[in-house]
Amino acid sequence: KVLMPFGKKKDDATYVGLKLFNLDLHPAVIADVKHTFKTLYGDKVRVTDWLIYDKDATKYGFERPAQTQDEIVFKEQAGGGFEKSPTLLNSETWYGIDDDVITRWVNRYKADLVKYDGFIVTHTPVFARLFEGFDKPLIMVNTCRYDQPYCFTGDMKELQALNTCLKTLDDKGLLIAISNSKADQDYLRLGTGIESTHLPSLCVYTNITLDVETAKKHPALITCNCTLDMPPATRLHLDESGLVPQQGLRTCAAGEADPKQAVSWGTLFQRRALIHFPYEASTMSLFEQYSAGAVVIVPSRRFCEEIMNNHQAAQRM
Repeated sequence: KVLMPFGKKKDDATYVGLKLFNLDLHPAVIADVKHTFKTLYGDKVRVTDWLIYDKDATKYGFERPAQTQDEIVFKEQAGGGFEKSPTLLNSETWYGIDDDVITRWVNRYKADLVKYDGFIVTHTPVFARLFEGFDKPLIMVNTCRYDQPYCFTGDMKELQALNTCLKTLDDKGLLIAISNSKADQDYLRLGTGIESTHLPSLCVYTNITLDVETAKKHPALITCNCTLDMPPATRLHLDESGLVPQQGLRTCAAGEADPKQAVSWGTLFQRRALIHFPYEASTMSLFEQYSAGAVVIVPSRRFCEEIMNNHQAAQRM
């Protein structure tokens, strides 16, 4: 299904492979896509991914794979990377993406991008606007509120432009839309009318399998509470339990790694349990840990509502 819009088939004698380009904010989703393509098609599907959050990759607890020669060559040919072109797109300026930014970005990189058979966008789908004018197939892996950054900025004009872009690609048969959670699938349908395929992420690129005996030797850990605004009484209870939430986004267990660096998958997964207070319907770490066989604990809907209600009550006091 993915190859059909490209007019190529895996068993076709003339099939020589696809070259796809990806622009992304998050390292995990595109890593999952690349791993899947590699498993299914070997070297016949080659993906160049350009991560504009490279400088902060470790804050996601993600072991960033080494760049391929394709990626290095592209960056050299295209001017060296986003950090050297802050007036275009980087980890801060993407929030202001609009028609003017898109025009200038495309004009700068068009000569290199036309060489690709198609494009991939994951986190976040707004980058589809950059590739619409190439009139080539686009794979969209919808993983976290497709309408970012406009759900943050409140720019309804630009949100409508994004919706129009995605619908135009879909109507042309150029959009391969995938959602890795039913929540994001429904949200995309609500905003655009586009039907996407529900396909949960595998995230087996970690190559980690839980060792039960090793895991028993390490206590459970709250892996991430970066956006968790819990009542003081709840936090105190968790602190006293010994499951001290790590501050910030790094999944680092005390005493096991440099707190300035992300802990490795191998170290993180080997625990009695990994406790999450999810900040989103589909966080990639949940897929990674579940696929590795780790014991994952998440609060029930009732408990989440209780925490929320208690916190709201505390704020009114």
